[in-house]
Parts: sequence; C-alpha cells; structure tokens
Amino acid sequence: MEDAELGAVIAAARGSMPVDSTHVVEVRLSAAGDHAYVLLAAEVVGVGYYLDETICWLDDDREWMGGDGAGGGFTHQTLTELRRDPPPPSLVEGRPMRRIDHLG
Repeated sequence: MEDAELGAVIAAARGSMPVDSTHVVEVRLSAAGDHAYVLLAAEVVGVGYYLDETICWLDDDREWMGGDGAGGGFTHQTLTELRRDPPPPSLVEGRPMRRIDHLG
C-alpha cells in the first residue's frame, strides 16, 4: 500500500475525530485491497486512550470511505504498547486481512 493511499484510508477512518489527539494503532488490508480495518486511539488527558475501530472500503471512484465502526472503550496502555500488541479486531472476524506495518 502506497503512503498516499494509506493516508486516505486513515483519513476516512478518522472522520471528524481530532487530528492532534487521535493516533493510528493498526491498519489491516483485505486480500483484495478493497477493505481496510483501522484501529485508532484518541488521547483523553488524565484517562488514557479511547479505542475506535473502523472498516473502510473503496467506492466505485476508488476513494476510501469510512464505514462500520465500533468503540473499544478506554485503555491505560501506552501508544507504544498498543502498537506492539493491539487488541484483537472485533470487526474483521472471518475476513482475512494482513497488517500494514509501515505506519508513517
């Protein structure tokens, strides 16, 4: 996945979440390259991180769109810990997806 396309997937998943306090934990891409799973961590000062899962897909114009989402609740893990060992994705069960390891 090219960096520009990865950025488009992340932007679609982020939607209206604040850019400065929302961090990418993990991105997975479907075998066909037309769906992506994105795990974001929104920093909440004094609390930790709020986890948010989103499935994105390519529309007919080859633009990434944000789709199904699920909040994963709060965690006290650090961003480094989350990236090293992210929680299992709940939105991709049964869908083979490979992890994208070059997140910027």
